Amino acid sequence: MKIMITMLLFSVTNIFSQGIPSPPTLLTPNNGATNQIIPVTFNWTASANATAYRLQVAEDSLFNNLIYNDSSITSTTFHANNLLVNSKYYWRVQAKSINGNSNYSETWELFTIVQTPVIVTIGAGNKRITLTWTQNDINNIKLFKIFRNVSTLATTLIDSVTVGQLTWNDTNIINGTRYYYRIKAVTIFNTESNYSNERSAVPYNIPPIATQLNDIYLPNEGRVLKKELTFTSQDSYDPDGTIDSVYWYVNDSLIQRGINLVHNFLQGTNKLKLIVEDNDGSKDSSIATINISAFKRYFGGPIHAGLSLIGGNDIYIIASGDAIFKIDSTGQVNYNINVNGNILSSTSIAFDTTIYVGSSDNNLYAFSKYGNSLWPALPLGGALIATPVVDTIENRIYIGVANRNFVAVNRLTGNVEWSFFSDAPIGNSAVITTDRKLVFTTNKGTVYGINLNNVTFPITPNWIISDPDSITSSPAIDNQGYFYVGTKNGLLKKISMQTGLQGVVVWATILGGEIIAAPIIDANGNIYVGSTNNNFYALNKTDGLIKWSYQTTGPIKTTGAISGAGTIYFGNSEGELIAIDTLGNRKWYYKDSTAIGSAILHSNGTTYIGTLGGRVLAFYDGGILRGGMETTKSPMWGTFQGNNRRTGSQVDVPMSIDRKDDQIPTEFHLFQNYPNPFNPKTVIKFSLPERSSVSVTVYNVLGEIVTTLLNNQLEAGFHSMKIDAASLSSGIYFYVIKTDKNFEVKKMILLK
Repeated sequence: MKIMITMLLFSVTNIFSQGIPSPPTLLTPNNGATNQIIPVTFNWTASANATAYRLQVAEDSLFNNLIYNDSSITSTTFHANNLLVNSKYYWRVQAKSINGNSNYSETWELFTIVQTPVIVTIGAGNKRITLTWTQNDINNIKLFKIFRNVSTLATTLIDSVTVGQLTWNDTNIINGTRYYYRIKAVTIFNTESNYSNERSAVPYNIPPIATQLNDIYLPNEGRVLKKELTFTSQDSYDPDGTIDSVYWYVNDSLIQRGINLVHNFLQGTNKLKLIVEDNDGSKDSSIATINISAFKRYFGGPIHAGLSLIGGNDIYIIASGDAIFKIDSTGQVNYNINVNGNILSSTSIAFDTTIYVGSSDNNLYAFSKYGNSLWPALPLGGALIATPVVDTIENRIYIGVANRNFVAVNRLTGNVEWSFFSDAPIGNSAVITTDRKLVFTTNKGTVYGINLNNVTFPITPNWIISDPDSITSSPAIDNQGYFYVGTKNGLLKKISMQTGLQGVVVWATILGGEIIAAPIIDANGNIYVGSTNNNFYALNKTDGLIKWSYQTTGPIKTTGAISGAGTIYFGNSEGELIAIDTLGNRKWYYKDSTAIGSAILHSNGTTYIGTLGGRVLAFYDGGILRGGMETTKSPMWGTFQGNNRRTGSQVDVPMSIDRKDDQIPTEFHLFQNYPNPFNPKTVIKFSLPERSSVSVTVYNVLGEIVTTLLNNQLEAGFHSMKIDAASLSSGIYFYVIKTDKNFEVKKMILLK
């Protein structure tokens, strides 16, 4: 019986003990979890036989200060809302059943989210930056960490402040540098918030105030290389200190230091800049534009065509579409000539000062230098856009017409002597070489060449080069007789037309942008041309390789000019006139308010331009370079149509000894006769810088005198004479010139 009772008690006890659940295993939040977002969700494992669970959450590990003590939880999840941010909590779980409660689980701890501070203001001053921030809940926050960098996303800890401080000054900084800041809040449990928002600032001192400079425009200073002007900075001041340094810049170069500036300004547009610096290193500046020109004159309408010049005094301007104005070198108008229609090209001026010009009314006009008509307007059946070409040797005018005709006109009578019907309208001017090649192009891209030494009738071109790329510039010629043209597709082409050979393109260089401006060529054969892609290029004559380019702010549509001193002048559609040397370095500059519409004209150190605003301006630079005066060298093709009279001919001289150019040469020179070889006529030209006794004698190869062409006193100027050697046999001859101070010999070849 006793045994049976014992067995019964053991069985009951065993059954009872099997009904007590085991302690739950805690799942989440992980032990030591930080930045827990409220409400916090607690999770644990289910316990066998458990009918409920008790969750305890307390502020201490002994669970004396309970926040939650809920024994009615029937799931393994609980959402706790009644918790504070920036706080540490302990939690544990007990399983319950009808047979009894389990032991408590392990005790885990967690940290609720640390509120992120917000930087609300950042202020900068002289070597100082001030931060202010807010913290929504400072419960359990003990300090704030401050981070700074000189780049965004500051991560370098530089200071810490206590919780009672929500503002902070940074003084260990440099004025002018941008600094970036972020902040973290730290709790008494050493947990940290995320980074705050980032703010940046640049410390500074109150800058000085520079004296206000005023623009100066001196439009009629005449042929004076420099203009001395005085400026002062004495009205500059510093509100919180003193002015420490004063700097004066002209065209971005430091010229002088000190309160006052006395400087010689070159003609053109000069940029003056004053910089004042205070004792804290802060600066202020003031700028002014100094515009100086030899003269400035207004006309009634835009100036599209190139200016033309006789000698050094008489300048012809196309303005208002149908008016030709003659002005002198000071800009004073002598008279004006009006024609019907619109004049779209420059005037051509022969050595005898006869003026030729075409018009959109289909007529070719001729005037004396006094403005008198020489013969009735000559109708040619289409608009005349190109500048006429003067052939003084044969007394002809050559001009292309929009009706596809190329016409030769007797310049003395105004009668058409011959014409040639081309493949397309002709909009560009023709040119003539020293060996008497006449070249013109059509809008279709065809190049025609005619040997004027052997013209046959009907007219048959000796050379034809066809190209689908429309030629958009007038040709230029070098001293070897090569031609250079620009195209619509941005190609610059070198063309060869050798006697007895077909015309060929020697090279074609892609420049980009349509080439409307005609090329120009310096004394060394380098080619220069502007493009509508805003660039001005220098090319090697041999292979067409680009040596350098100069970028401007606008399309370059007009032909530049080269002075004997090697200065290159060109303008663009933004009104910029730029003077550069042969290496592409800018020497001086002018900025107009409207586009430069005319080919550049340069003579005796003075550069002339016409603008679409109806202004003609002159600038004098005297040929002076930064390093002094250069040796004078005549360019091969110095401007539009090769010379300032726009004749389009490498050879354009008077036909008798008693004629000379109005311009006085600066040196003695005997030119090579042309053409050479010749049959039987040729022309000899020479220049005299002063009045002198002159003899010109022709010798054969035996040193025997063949003929004396001249023995007389001559005035200073350009002189020439025509030789008719019909009575001489073929061979080599020498012509010798003697003056009071000079002696020179050249060879010529007669081929019959």
